[in-house]
Amino acid sequence: MRLLIVNTNVMVADGITNVIRNLFCAMDRADIYVDLVAINEPPESIRALFEAEGGCVHVLPRSMRHPLRYLNALRRVIKKGHYDAVHVHGNSATLVLEMVAAWLAGCKVRIAHSHNTTCKSMTVHRLMTPVFRALCTHRLACGDAAGKWLYENRDFTVVNNGIDTDRFAFSQEARQQIRKQYAFADDQVVIGHVGIFNEAKNQSFLIDILSCLDEKYRFLLIGDGHLRKTVEEKAAVMGLADRVVFAGVTDRVPDYLSACDLIVMPSLYEGLPLALVEQQTNGLQCIVSDNITREADKTGNLTFLPLSAGAQHWADVVQALQLPERREEACRVATEKIKACGYDIRTEAAKMLAYYKKATGK
Repeated sequence: MRLLIVNTNVMVADGITNVIRNLFCAMDRADIYVDLVAINEPPESIRALFEAEGGCVHVLPRSMRHPLRYLNALRRVIKKGHYDAVHVHGNSATLVLEMVAAWLAGCKVRIAHSHNTTCKSMTVHRLMTPVFRALCTHRLACGDAAGKWLYENRDFTVVNNGIDTDRFAFSQEARQQIRKQYAFADDQVVIGHVGIFNEAKNQSFLIDILSCLDEKYRFLLIGDGHLRKTVEEKAAVMGLADRVVFAGVTDRVPDYLSACDLIVMPSLYEGLPLALVEQQTNGLQCIVSDNITREADKTGNLTFLPLSAGAQHWADVVQALQLPERREEACRVATEKIKACGYDIRTEAAKMLAYYKKATGK
C-alpha cells in the first residue's frame, strides 16, 4: 500500500505533528509505504523518521492567497507517487485544496481528518464546504465534537489521539533535574503549559492569571511561535518576567511535565488536544477553557472554566486546587483510565492500519 500523509498545519513539536508521528511509529509498516507532505520544513526528527523508513518528505508552502500554486504542486506529487490513499490532517473545509488535488491526480481514497471544533475564517470554511464534502471519500476525527464540526450529519470514524503511556509516566528524577535547571524552589508551585504560541492557545491570558497569583507561583511555558515575543514582552511590562520560564521547543516534554505541579490551558478553541491526554497521563490536574471539548477529560482531573470569568477567577481556582500528595500514584491511576478509554497508541495505530486496508482494499 502506498500512502501519502498531508499536514495542513505548521509542523512543530506539538499537536497534529505529534499525532502523525505517534501513529507512524506505532504502526506495523511491513506492508505500507508512507510519504509526508508538510507546509513548512518539519522538525529534523520528523524528517529523519520518515526517511529512515524509505519515505519521502515533500515541503509545499500552503497559502490561501495563492491556492492554485499549492494545489498544482500537490497534484503533481500525488500523481507521481501513485498513492492508494491520501490522508489529510486539518481543521476546516479548506481541506478542499487537498481533496481537489487528489481527485485531479486520480487518487480514489481521499481521507480527511478533523482536529478542531472551529476555525479562524468561518466565511471561507462555509464557501468551501460543499465541494469539500463532495470530494472527501473517507472521514476521520480526533473526537466526536471535531467530527460533527466538519462533517455535520455525515458518518465519520473517531481515531483517538493515542499516546505512549509509558513515555509520559511521571518521573521523580526528571522532576528534580528540571526544577534544579530552572531554579524552582521546592515550595514553589510550577504551572505548565505546552503549545505553539498563537491566537488559539491564548498564552497572553496566562500572564493575566499570574498577575493575580502570589509569589510562590511560577509558569513553565513549553513551545514556540509567532506570538512568543509578544507574551514575553507582556510579562516584562507587568513585572513578571522573573516568574515565567519560556523553555522553547524540546523533545523532553515528559520530563518537563514531571517538573510541573498543574497545567493551565486557556484556549480560545481546540479539538481534543493530544497534550491534555499526555498531561493527564503524567498525573497532573488541568484547569482548562470550556472551549475545549468535555471529551478531553479521560481521568476526572480536568476543571473547565469560562474565559469570560476573568483572570482573577482562574487564579482563585488555581489556588484552591487540591494537588495530589503522591504523584506516582496519581500517574498510575490516570494511566489505567487513559488505557481503558482507548488512548494507548498501540491500539489506535492498529485501528488506523485496519482502516487504511479496508479503504484501499489492500
